Amino acid sequence: MAKEEGQQKMKMIVTVLLSNGNEVKHAYDDPSVKEIIETKRTVFTALSRNQLGRDEPCPLAFDNPEIVYNPDNVSGIRFDLVE
Repeated sequence: MAKEEGQQKMKMIVTVLLSNGNEVKHAYDDPSVKEIIETKRTVFTALSRNQLGRDEPCPLAFDNPEIVYNPDNVSGIRFDLVE
């Protein structure tokens, strides 16, 4: 669906909180609702698989910048939508 004239472009910021206290931000310009849902689904699926005690951790990957995280080193993930 195309943006209507006058609508603000949004940016999704995914902040990965690491167990060592560092934060890494990943920015996505003007994501669609589908992209937001898929990003959240990917994160929740990976984290829930790890919480269920799977033998191998399910890595989390983000781009902008491109980084693959071991979920054992992630203490939290925050999603923000900003104008």
